Amino acid sequence: MVATYDPKKHLIVFDGEIITGFADGTFIKANRNSEKYTPHNSVDGSVTRVKSNDKTGTVSITLTQNSPSNRKLLAAAKSGKIAPLSVTDLNFDDKVGLDGSEAWVSSEAEFQRGKEVGDNEWKFTVADFDQFFEATDSGTTGS
Repeated sequence: MVATYDPKKHLIVFDGEIITGFADGTFIKANRNSEKYTPHNSVDGSVTRVKSNDKTGTVSITLTQNSPSNRKLLAAAKSGKIAPLSVTDLNFDDKVGLDGSEAWVSSEAEFQRGKEVGDNEWKFTVADFDQFFEATDSGTTGS
């Protein structure tokens, strides 16, 4: 079975507005700020794992310098606005992506200009980072 991946099928919404104008290449990166479990070893070799309650995460998106979303993100960065953020990959029947109800622009994009249209990388901190990959029942079975 052949699958088709379309980079245009990503939906990023911050503060109720759809972000547009993504740069070529990798334009979304996201991860939790802490590991869920950290192992601790005793001198006799027994292991205890400690659960982290840190639910924060970081999301980076890269836009072209002429993206209309740059203005909105700069205003949010300057004001310190806290708002919902969701990232959804619409390439699959499954629900794939991440979200958080409290996110803010934690780093303004570097200002740069050159001979060609450049990229702006925006970083968000998400207080309640939740990454998901929820399979939907498509009614098909494996052979």
